[in-house]
Amino acid sequence: MTYEFKKNVEKVPVTVPISTTVNQGDIVLLDGRVGIYDGAVNVVNDGATTALIAIDVSQNKIWRTDQIDASAFATLGAKVYWDNVAKKLTETATSNTLVGRVTAVKSGTVIEFQGTDL
Repeated sequence: MTYEFKKNVEKVPVTVPISTTVNQGDIVLLDGRVGIYDGAVNVVNDGATTALIAIDVSQNKIWRTDQIDASAFATLGAKVYWDNVAKKLTETATSNTLVGRVTAVKSGTVIEFQGTDL
């Protein structure tokens, strides 16, 4: 996972469900919020209760990531959605969560986008 933070950070606490792993740099949808986990260690919740972590949900931040649908993002300004089933960003709106717009078209397997709900 490649990610970069280019502006100030706004973090919120979210719940990690039982039987869930969150790795540093993962984009996640937890407690109805999409954000990036930038903690120092990976979180594996294999216990009997939920765990609490903080994710970065800063709006209007520029992000760079390779956690994407490889067939998408050839158009500057395209809307970016989070696909919580595939665990990737996509241009497909149906059943997905809007998170931003492309600010630099795909270069290899990496896009740059500005978050609107992150």
